Amino acid sequence: MKKRPGAAILFSGGADSMAVAIHYLRRGRPVALLTCYNGAESMMEHAQHRAGLLQKRFRGLVAWEQRDVKDLFHRLAIQHLESDIKTYGTLVCCGCKLAMLAEAILLCRERGLRELADGFRREQIYYPEQTDEYMTPAGRLARSFEIRYAHPLYEATDADVPRMAAEEGLPPVALQPSCLFAFNRIRPSAKIRQYVNAKLPAVRAFIKKRLATVK
Repeated sequence: MKKRPGAAILFSGGADSMAVAIHYLRRGRPVALLTCYNGAESMMEHAQHRAGLLQKRFRGLVAWEQRDVKDLFHRLAIQHLESDIKTYGTLVCCGCKLAMLAEAILLCRERGLRELADGFRREQIYYPEQTDEYMTPAGRLARSFEIRYAHPLYEATDADVPRMAAEEGLPPVALQPSCLFAFNRIRPSAKIRQYVNAKLPAVRAFIKKRLATVK
């Protein structure tokens, strides 16, 4: 039987990233779970614990690793935080997600993966990174490196997500690292697409530089 292609998943260990991992694993697709550390998080061990649960349930199909993205995160979102807030609104989480996306694209290229996914959902569009204004330019960035950026549970409901874990005998409760910038919700004045587009050249240059070093 031909082995099904794998996918990389941005993985915090929370309910949504657990559910999206299960979505792929139920289809017999191996997953490479990527947890990113941005320098403003604690309890990172929660993500590893949750990945371990998936590894036990779906033996041989789950890989996990943690990577440090704090330098790029700082460059994108922290270094010019004051001026960015004045220009675009409080969108530091979009900067963080772009740093994570860059590392995930690199992981995909390293492992020959052509699909990358996250646990974004429409019911959570109060988070700026889960809006079309973020996802569309982020998707274009991924495609420019021959990676499909997917959001397979975008239409899933708050009830669907814990049910998927429970059906696999996994704890349905959320358990993930805690971030200083968590629960940063959209302000009416936020200019999400403009912020993302302003940061993309630095993200693209970062990826190309890293890729050049491994050739």
